[in-house]
Amino acid sequence: MVLRFFKMILINQCVLISTAFSLWTITSFLCHHIAKEFLIQSGPTLTGVCIISFCQLLFCVSCLEITAEDNHESIHQKGNLKHFKLICGVSHVVATLSTNYSMSLIRASSTFAIKMLEPVTSALVQWVVFAVTPSVSTVLSLPIIVTGAVIFTGNPFQDAILSRGLIWALVSNLALAFRNIAMKKLFDVKMQIVPRSVQSILSVNAVALVGLVILAKTPNGLDVAPLYILSLISAIFHVLYSYLSVALVLKTLSVVTHALLNIFKRVCVVVLLCIAGKGVLNIENISGLLLSFIGLIIYTLQKTQLHMSTIIGGVREPDMAFEIGSVERFVSPTFDILWMRRSDDESTKYQMPYIPHQLSYHVADWLSWPTPKSPAMEYAFHIATNGMLFLQRGRVVITDRLHGHILSTLLGIPHVILDNNYHKVSSYHLNSAGL
Repeated sequence: MVLRFFKMILINQCVLISTAFSLWTITSFLCHHIAKEFLIQSGPTLTGVCIISFCQLLFCVSCLEITAEDNHESIHQKGNLKHFKLICGVSHVVATLSTNYSMSLIRASSTFAIKMLEPVTSALVQWVVFAVTPSVSTVLSLPIIVTGAVIFTGNPFQDAILSRGLIWALVSNLALAFRNIAMKKLFDVKMQIVPRSVQSILSVNAVALVGLVILAKTPNGLDVAPLYILSLISAIFHVLYSYLSVALVLKTLSVVTHALLNIFKRVCVVVLLCIAGKGVLNIENISGLLLSFIGLIIYTLQKTQLHMSTIIGGVREPDMAFEIGSVERFVSPTFDILWMRRSDDESTKYQMPYIPHQLSYHVADWLSWPTPKSPAMEYAFHIATNGMLFLQRGRVVITDRLHGHILSTLLGIPHVILDNNYHKVSSYHLNSAGL
């Protein structure tokens, strides 16, 4: 019964990852494909590029905002973060304009093939601007990805328009690199991207609908209406894609899983854009795409090894508790599930789910499991031992406490982690566990 309960949790996790990946890929494809359709119908002009970009950015600003996770910022923090928010905004504007201008010149699939360079471009920007030495993976993968992208798109030196399109795609990569670095700084100080109020989102949609009605009543308005609708749909998917990629996917998945899925997402979008754009997937295109894919794999695998390089004896050591080392169970479980539910201010106040009656379970916080006072060093050992006794009462542990997770790991107890109210547990798991 316990295994069935755990199997259900794992299935839910797989469904969550699959759903996040599917939505991420589909919204990215639709955003770029519909924008390309708009640019084809409006003509590859700078005016068309500005119109579609303006719609996408207007919807972004109207529907999303950057705010503190605890809903308040100190005056000092506001001053320090203001320039990072500015960099995010300006970089996003430049990236959007550059991507759309590139798609007005070349196939959307070719633009996105160049955008596969984005993670490596970010590493190079960190090297040039922040003096962060590029990893071996960056040096090895960059020429492979570039060669694959050139094979896929064609020789840029033989076509001036193709050259310009690829250059603007690279400009978009550079802008996104600065945006992502600035966003990382904001995430590090507990900032987040969230939807604006329902009133704000409804207002921008109402304005869009009013604009469509006015347009339909003007002379020749019905001729322009399809373009207007395309721009609105592209803008909506632009918001969804931006929110999913930055605010949800990276927070739902670990750093390594996010990087791996991002490779498959980029390849899927390139293929979808190529098919939707009625491009021909010949041997040359496929080989170029495959070469870029291999380059991205090399880059990501090296990053994965670096992420796990501090693992000692199979367990990463970012917390002093890991100095205890692995510990064999020395107490037999008395419950199928021990649910360590924190009762302090860090609790998220979640509702308890239904637990099948066939399972025995106990819900408590280890604040109710006191440790006898003793001299400082001895007291630390007593706390650790008492915590292990508390946890070993469960065949399976569910906990929203960080050290409940860590001690369960050392004891080899199967366990499920829940987050606290400021994401300490999930941040530790995603950034330190590498899972």
